[in-house]
Amino acid sequence: MLLLLRTATGNPVAAWALSAAVLLWFTTTWFVLPQIVLRRTAARQAVPSAHGGPGADDHPSR
Repeated sequence: MLLLLRTATGNPVAAWALSAAVLLWFTTTWFVLPQIVLRRTAARQAVPSAHGGPGADDHPSR
């Protein structure tokens, strides 16, 4: 990618900046965001629910 951008732009600094931006975007979408989702899901599953937990009745009491 860097070689293509360097050839297309003719400016090595712009090519490095664009490559760094793409690398940051890929790192965020493939590593950071999934870790955030996994941690939130794990934290949500660890907290007991307000209706009494796993053994509680599924329908509301009358």
